[in-house]
Amino acid sequence: MNPLKTIALLIILLSSAILGFGALTSMPEPLKQKSDNLPIYIHNVAIVDVIAGRVLLGQHVLIDDGRILDISAVELSPEGAEHVSIDGRNKFLMPALWDMHIHTIKNSDLLHFPLYIANGVLNVRDLGNTCSWSSSQGCVAPNSDWQALVEKKALLGPMQWGQVSYHMEELEGSDITEALKSLRGSKDDLLKLQLSHDTTTEQFQSILDQAKNAGIPAAGHLPGNLKLDELNLSNLNSIEHDRAFYSYCANAAIDFEERVSVMATHTNSFDEAKCASLMQGLKSQGISYTPTHIASSVQDINIVKPRDESKPHDKYIDSITLGLWHTYAWLTNLGFDENDKASFQKLKETSFRISKLAQDNDILLLAGTDASDAYIYPGFSLYDELALLSQAGLTNIEVIRTATINPAKHVKAEALLGSVSVGKQADLILLNSNPLEELSALTHIDAVIYKGEHYDKAELEDMKQYTADVAKDSTVTAKRLWQLLFE
Repeated sequence: MNPLKTIALLIILLSSAILGFGALTSMPEPLKQKSDNLPIYIHNVAIVDVIAGRVLLGQHVLIDDGRILDISAVELSPEGAEHVSIDGRNKFLMPALWDMHIHTIKNSDLLHFPLYIANGVLNVRDLGNTCSWSSSQGCVAPNSDWQALVEKKALLGPMQWGQVSYHMEELEGSDITEALKSLRGSKDDLLKLQLSHDTTTEQFQSILDQAKNAGIPAAGHLPGNLKLDELNLSNLNSIEHDRAFYSYCANAAIDFEERVSVMATHTNSFDEAKCASLMQGLKSQGISYTPTHIASSVQDINIVKPRDESKPHDKYIDSITLGLWHTYAWLTNLGFDENDKASFQKLKETSFRISKLAQDNDILLLAGTDASDAYIYPGFSLYDELALLSQAGLTNIEVIRTATINPAKHVKAEALLGSVSVGKQADLILLNSNPLEELSALTHIDAVIYKGEHYDKAELEDMKQYTADVAKDSTVTAKRLWQLLFE
């Protein structure tokens, strides 16, 4: 037989075997939360007050039934003999982190959720689940089931704020009645907009108005050629991604497109006064902003760099996803010429200027990563995004607020979450150093407290190891391939 035909036949047989294996085998069991339900007493700890921007030393914190029962500068006495006692000396207690722009897949409960908890990210906003790009009318995302399991401690995973099973990318006219009906059927509570840049101002206003009348807020990408001063954006929940504002903060005379050369033309005519005025207008309409620097301007820079094959977090990513990431990077790189690559730094710097102006004009800035986009690692990449916001000129406390109290305010849950206060949920992280002095302290987690349960450093490392093991499990690889091809 011809050697090439032999190789082709072997590939076909091997692929068939893998797919058959994936269809017939069962997946590993996802991790469950602890259910000790014991009071937790943290004594002599420093509390990071994210609202006032200060540290309170020598505090004693009593937690029971998942709530902060008391905080005092004097010793407290936990009721009952049995409780978890934590020595808080030289430790810093702060609210848990949020990632306000992630994406889930069918196996996120196995491959992603433990990484969020291990990194202190206990709340997420999912802006595109496994059904978001599906053409199947019967696609059902598992997010609601996951949420129910998380709430009763039957699954280790973050709380999810919002569900998006549909991306609005194309328009046929301006009537979106059927799309809104579909959202209600899938229990979505947000209309995700990802419209082309030739969307007209009239179309965009009509979409926002129809969604508002249906009681569904919109969020997502901002088309680049609208007449913003003619729009009522009050039903636009948030604007996502740093390149959204290039055209509106510039004096360029050409229409906006997401080609590097066009974006560079806009950033080269950046007008700070115009951009500040824009931010003031958005602030007046209550619109939040999620820059996702790590997955936008910075992602392009990272993709064109020679890739170090020993990236430490690759071990937590399944081989199918890694293969897709490498393929995406290769194809994207082919589309960039040397002029494009020379423009990336300028785009990044402009994105940073926009974020700083948003902060200075009191826009509610939200930290988000776009995980699990190419080389965006669940949990870990939030630290990278926060570091980029620091590079943009935000102070440490301003950066920390983008991942704590700001998200809580955005989802109107600041009475329960986002700061360390009596009566609030005890979703907390215990750090080994002061994040107000060194932002990198956020990466040095000593313990996580979630739903009234204490997870120490060893348990957090076990979560990471579990994910690394699952990511390399042959059953998971086969099932992922099967799902991509047939589900």
